Amino acid sequence: MTMAAMVTNLSLLNATVLTSTRMPFALAEDGYLPGFLTRKHRRFGTPWIGIVVSAVLYGLLALHSLSS
Repeated sequence: MTMAAMVTNLSLLNATVLTSTRMPFALAEDGYLPGFLTRKHRRFGTPWIGIVVSAVLYGLLALHSLSS
């Protein structure tokens, strides 16, 4: 049961990170964010700058504690 819960949590985290990293890319394509966020990786075709920016933001948010 514990292993299934760990896999489920990992899957949810992975899905959240993968979907939310596309948001800066889509917003940049629509002109709401700077255009450099639309650059794609040559080999993999992923919006690597958007992924890095999202990772940095999530890292900074993780440092912030919600408790007093």
